[in-house]
Amino acid sequence: MKKNFFLIVSLPLLLFACSEKPKNCTDLWQGDADTNRIFKVTCRYDSTQSYEVYLPANYTPEKKWPVLLCFDPHADGRLPVSLFCGTAGKLGYIVAGSDNSANGVANIEDVVKTFYGDVIGRYSIDSSQIYAAGFSGGGRIAASLALSWSNIRGVISCSAGLPGFQPASGTRPFVMAALAGDGDFNYSEVEALSEQLKGTKFSVYTSIFHGAHAWPSREQLALALLFLHLKAMQEGIVATDHRIVTCLKNSLIDSLRYYHQNRNIADEFAWAERGASLLSGYKEAGIFRKKVRAISSSSEFRKYLTEKEQVLRMEEMLRMEYQKAFTEKDTAWWRKEANVLRSKLDGSSDGLKKAMHERLLAYLSIMAYTYTNRSLQAGNREAARHFVAIYGIIDPKNPDYLKFRSQLSD
Repeated sequence: MKKNFFLIVSLPLLLFACSEKPKNCTDLWQGDADTNRIFKVTCRYDSTQSYEVYLPANYTPEKKWPVLLCFDPHADGRLPVSLFCGTAGKLGYIVAGSDNSANGVANIEDVVKTFYGDVIGRYSIDSSQIYAAGFSGGGRIAASLALSWSNIRGVISCSAGLPGFQPASGTRPFVMAALAGDGDFNYSEVEALSEQLKGTKFSVYTSIFHGAHAWPSREQLALALLFLHLKAMQEGIVATDHRIVTCLKNSLIDSLRYYHQNRNIADEFAWAERGASLLSGYKEAGIFRKKVRAISSSSEFRKYLTEKEQVLRMEEMLRMEYQKAFTEKDTAWWRKEANVLRSKLDGSSDGLKKAMHERLLAYLSIMAYTYTNRSLQAGNREAARHFVAIYGIIDPKNPDYLKFRSQLSD
């Protein structure tokens, strides 16, 4: 494995999703999550490591199968497998999720190598269709794999982009789908990706949906996996299924109509960009590119962009103030400030500001994690207790907070 395995990376297109949209023939790629077909497997050459695996109902070793390798930041291998398995069953993909890969694991490279080697060695895998997926720190692992290993064809990165990455002339391009909630503190990485990789040979799809820092919904992940599959069709790796292309086009048009009728220009624009991105390389994409141009030139959309920019500037200012407050303010101040943020989040009718308050709470959570972790690594338990107390005020149900609290109670 190359030394740049842990290159921290980020990803393109402003896309918003909604939970309520018309359905028609989407069962071509969306199926029920058959979690009864998910099994725990112990790695052959390291019995301390395991993973969860889903095999399609018609799996046979006589055929080569595409595989999606998943990385959760809290080593919950079953969670992503259960989210992907409905679509994986329809499209014929094996899905495996590591039970050992997690944020802060010291031997992460060995963990990933062992997981990868066992899946590839145990099952009948199509070497031209090996994909990686992950959420947050797991998304960074997935992207780093694709940047370091030439046999990783594509990536689904959730809540992580490619920050600071500038593709050099010799960089091997790959297919990348990136997703994040608009209330996710990492969402700007995902939103910036299309511009970041513009003019390169990377194939990119991004989706910003209404949500927090968490694994996306099954529907969101279904479209991300479908994007990888559509690109494999275009390149002749798998047979083209024109029914899927036609159905996807019609489903996206239905979504455009829904948001247009509800006078939601931000989401209408988002679905137009979604269509242009998902169907890039197919003639059907032209419908959505035309819609993107039309909405972009409207005064209503320009007003929305101005309001969004104002909110982002406000958020940046507040982030800077909070950075100082971590080392200057006591827990009483933080308790009051957290209550104010939650009150604004719950009471706001402004979608942009509501998402901002959600991002700020998520940002404070990751800051509390960082300060607590650094203090523990430095052996400063007094400082760690101060920061973990703030962590508990901001994000009391976070697994990392609970882990730190347990460590500091010894």
